[in-house]
Amino acid sequence: MPTYQEIVATADAQIAAQQALEGSLSAEIDRIRDKQFNGPLSAADQAELQRLRDAKTAVLATIEALALITIQDLDRAPEVQTMKSEIAQARGVLQTRLDEINHIASVAGTVAAIMGGLSEVQGHLAAL
Repeated sequence: MPTYQEIVATADAQIAAQQALEGSLSAEIDRIRDKQFNGPLSAADQAELQRLRDAKTAVLATIEALALITIQDLDRAPEVQTMKSEIAQARGVLQTRLDEINHIASVAGTVAAIMGGLSEVQGHLAAL
């Protein structure tokens, strides 16, 4: 299984390549659109513009898919699995401590009730 760094490096390279392609497509789209300043685009230019826009849409979809795949791959990376395990262990320890604190609070409430009762008895005894 690839490491976190390997996954990120591979994704970064793939995304950078797609972004470069998207930049080239955008430049070509701009070049054709600039022709509109001299008059309407020819049918060939319009068809080329549509083809370039479709290609750009496909490239952007590829970048999005690469990001999703990278997230899925990262979730399986050993470092992330270790981190998940450590977090689960920490949650278990914290839950145990919380249970202990809640038990102590319950006992403290009982002790307070007993002390209140003893104070009441002491008050009755003092009145005798």
